[in-house]
Amino acid sequence: MRQSFKVSCYLRSSYENKEDKSPVMLRIFLGGAMSNLGSTKIFVDKAQWNSRTSRQKGCSSEALAVNANLDAISIRHYSLYCKSIICQSRHKLIIGGMMPSVYLSVIS
Repeated sequence: MRQSFKVSCYLRSSYENKEDKSPVMLRIFLGGAMSNLGSTKIFVDKAQWNSRTSRQKGCSSEALAVNANLDAISIRHYSLYCKSIICQSRHKLIIGGMMPSVYLSVIS
């Protein structure tokens, strides 16, 4: 049985660093459950963030780099999810709660 899976980014507007930029946070949805994974270590100016598309506005080199990094993070999560489905089909159990730790070990 397939579960729904979604990767979502949002801006933590309640916090700003010394450069007046807010961190982009990562959240995944798996089968109706939500998990906040924390900061992506990407910082964006609030005025340049598009909440509807979860991307930085504009075509500047900074905006292109930020959006490319967000896409890479999403692709990495989707590939981990697909690998977990393959492992489950081979009768190996991967617990949904392991996903954050697997992800963090991949980027370390």
